[in-house]
Amino acid sequence: DLDAVAREGVPFAMLPPAASQSKSYAGWSRDFEDWIYRTQSLDLYEAPLVKEVSLPEETEGDFRIRIRLKARELKDAETESLRKKYAAKVTSLEERIRKAEQAVDREKDQAKQQKMQTAISFGATLLSSFLGKKKVSASSVGKATTAIRGASRALKESGDVERSKETVEALNAQLEKLEEDFRTDTESLSERYDPDLQTLETVSLRPLKQNIQIRVMTLAWLPCRVDAGGIETPAWE
Repeated sequence: DLDAVAREGVPFAMLPPAASQSKSYAGWSRDFEDWIYRTQSLDLYEAPLVKEVSLPEETEGDFRIRIRLKARELKDAETESLRKKYAAKVTSLEERIRKAEQAVDREKDQAKQQKMQTAISFGATLLSSFLGKKKVSASSVGKATTAIRGASRALKESGDVERSKETVEALNAQLEKLEEDFRTDTESLSERYDPDLQTLETVSLRPLKQNIQIRVMTLAWLPCRVDAGGIETPAWE
């Protein structure tokens, strides 16, 4: 792309003596390689969460657009994994709730039956004690004692019903808490994988000497303009 011959009437500066020696170019080539190694680097953006690095000269905005699809794919995969994890817990809790509700129904039936038996027993005892008898017999006392014990069992059955209800309520509260945790974790995932909120790091790539290749080390003249006062200004700008 450079002209091999200068325009007519254009003067040349004096050639430095070192530029006329071929070995100088080998030394300058090594110096240039060393300068590249010590001073040059390529700064890129890195998104550690999605394990992506920007392309050379890719802007931050373009990079965030490019990682959007990758972030969505990772978010969907983690959301599905999260759903499976919570689904197992929800299924287990729902089964415990089902059994607890069955226990409530069973305790209710048992309490109802015990109350009926106690009422019948107590009623029979009262009848046998007061219908036409002059005094309470030992048999009547025994029946009354049995009736009182039945009443105690009825109270116990009622307590069992209340405890079973409390168990159901506690399990339902756990289920609600689990569902709330799932919503919170899902929202956290959405925010975590939002491309616009991704934390980007700057990675500086430094060249290795074995990867630096100086293909051409040659001599070229740069055109300058010289004013009446002998001051030179670049003519290529």
